[in-house]
Amino acid sequence: MGLFRLIIVFLFLPCGVWAADKLTALQEKADGGDAQAAYDLAEALYWADGVERDLEQSANYALVASLKGNPLAQYRHAVQLLLGQGIGQDVKSGFGLLHKAIPELQKLAEKKNTDALYKMGKLYQLGLINSNRFNPDGKKALSNFRLAAARGHVRAAYLAGQMMRLGLGTPKDNVKALELYKRSADAGFADAAFHVWLLHSIAGKQLVSEKDAARYLKQAAEMGLINAQALYGNALAEGKLGLKADKQSALEWFQKAAKQGNARSQFLLGIMCAVGSEETGVKKDIKEAFVWLALAERTEDKRAQGDARNHLNKVRNEIDPLDQLALLKRVNEYRLVETTVTENTALGLEGAPNSIQNSLRLDNLVQVADSGNEEAMYSLGLFYSDQGEFQKAEQRLKESANKGFVDAMVSLADRYVSGGFGEPDINEGGQWYKKAADKGNVFAMTRLGKLAFSGKLPEVKPDKAADWWRKAAEKGFAPAQANLGELYWQGDGGVKQNFKLGIEWMHKAADQSYAQAEASLATMYAQSFLENTPDLSKAAEWARRGAMQGDALAQRTLGLLYYEGKGVVPSKLPNKIDHKRQAFKWLKLAEKGGIPGLGPVLNDLQKEMEPSDIRRALNEAGQFVAFGRYDPEKKNAGVQKSDNLEELIREANQGKGAAYLELARRFDQGRGVKPDSIESYKWYTLAFNHGLEVAFLERSEMKKSHDMMLDDIVEAKKRVREFKPKP
Repeated sequence: MGLFRLIIVFLFLPCGVWAADKLTALQEKADGGDAQAAYDLAEALYWADGVERDLEQSANYALVASLKGNPLAQYRHAVQLLLGQGIGQDVKSGFGLLHKAIPELQKLAEKKNTDALYKMGKLYQLGLINSNRFNPDGKKALSNFRLAAARGHVRAAYLAGQMMRLGLGTPKDNVKALELYKRSADAGFADAAFHVWLLHSIAGKQLVSEKDAARYLKQAAEMGLINAQALYGNALAEGKLGLKADKQSALEWFQKAAKQGNARSQFLLGIMCAVGSEETGVKKDIKEAFVWLALAERTEDKRAQGDARNHLNKVRNEIDPLDQLALLKRVNEYRLVETTVTENTALGLEGAPNSIQNSLRLDNLVQVADSGNEEAMYSLGLFYSDQGEFQKAEQRLKESANKGFVDAMVSLADRYVSGGFGEPDINEGGQWYKKAADKGNVFAMTRLGKLAFSGKLPEVKPDKAADWWRKAAEKGFAPAQANLGELYWQGDGGVKQNFKLGIEWMHKAADQSYAQAEASLATMYAQSFLENTPDLSKAAEWARRGAMQGDALAQRTLGLLYYEGKGVVPSKLPNKIDHKRQAFKWLKLAEKGGIPGLGPVLNDLQKEMEPSDIRRALNEAGQFVAFGRYDPEKKNAGVQKSDNLEELIREANQGKGAAYLELARRFDQGRGVKPDSIESYKWYTLAFNHGLEVAFLERSEMKKSHDMMLDDIVEAKKRVREFKPKP
């Protein structure tokens, strides 16, 4: 390879501008056969990092380093092949090279190589690697991005912030997202600076002050990011973000954005030129207006396109037809001049639009599936199913299932039974469930039991249900345990009635926080055939647990127990209005969940309640957020407590009852926060409204210990009413 011409450009870029002697030395090493130097030069040429962008030369240098076995260069060259950037597009060769690079990239990432960590993060994020059944793996992507960010990778910090903000691979967390955005922005990454402003627009000044929003938006604009230029111009024009209105300065930013192709800025310039603007110093110039409006009309922005077209029609009336032809020629020859920063947003896997990313994932799945990988076949089948291509989905799932992949067997069976490929085929579905069950799959065992119990399996008697459910139950699968417990309790499906075994199996399922089992246990204890005397306290305890998870039957049971005043904390208010309010709330939630026949009880309650109490009960029902705790893989079964205050506040704001209670205790005891009886009362009340009866008792003790006054309680109740969870 000959010596490549490199032009130094002095631009403010994330990694700074290279000195000429450093660049020359790197070039000499690369041309001398140094694979790492060739890769470094390929990256610089690709991202225009200190040099003029040259995608063709980037591909050449990446190829040289790739042939010498550098996995980072193999990744770069593969991406350029996949996207046709600087080289002819060749998707098959691109994926072939990418798959060759992945094992060595993984080894580099395990050694904490920053660049490899970042690149592996992108592959996990897009589902281009065998992880999570060839589906996007948000958790692994985020883990890699965060490790790379901790080692100074500014783009990785930005992408980790994106995942935190959107809740990809992690619960949504704007606070942590902001921290990552700022870290990246402060290191000079324009997209991150822009997203600090975006967080202000989404979450308000409580998270990002106007001063910070303006500062970071200006930083992104000064670095050349097109959208930031347009938005900063708008903020200056309207005096937003605490900025003094300055229409002349705003005009300069609109001009910068318009020259890069921002349609809204082009439209605004067209309007200014059409009418003239003393504030900005723009003189009326119909011909200039025509040019900008014509450019805006050709954009993909439908709103700007429509607005521009309407005004362009008016402007045409003032211009001679011959002049219009000359102006159209000027428009046709107009070349947008994007900055390096704006161009970078459209490069690599990072900048590929969703349609391209989905296309690449499909191409990747097809190639790996065709090579004989059963997991890829399975994932490809699900992909086709999601797209409504059911014949292809059936074919790929069968290929995977025939190679012994159990998840494919279960998915096939599910679709045959439900009619996912057309008309339901219970017999075919049952056969695939049987194959999966024979391999120990508890989901298949449980579904076979359900089909047998309902009498839908040809030549299989309903009493076989107990056999299948027992096999899955003995493996610890809660739904099967609950089904088996119900059989014993009812004496159904050929099983001799046995209350003791019924309640034992139901307990095993409920102890895993399986909501349906919790609801059933509540009913069992309310009936209590086992001890002859109902245990309504236990009934209320289990009903409350199921109700908090959103089980409608449990909510009905809990509501009726409050209605009857049995098994719950004794009423403290005249006419038992607190019990009636709780009953009304839980029964309304049960009715919303599909439980029929609750109208008469709700009507009776309404007659006994004041309108203000009804409104309060409805408000509490509106604040309720179900908190699912059951995990069939037993990763997160039960209530999880966190010592992290930020995480606790986030979970409380999402509506999680356990977080309400823990926050209440912290404000009561001053653990990690300043003691605050009003906040404690608020969170205790929300926890009680959510179904945690212990919160009511602890709130009473807290009121006494803090000697709360009436004004404080009134303020706390006001905060309770105003609280709106954001799941």
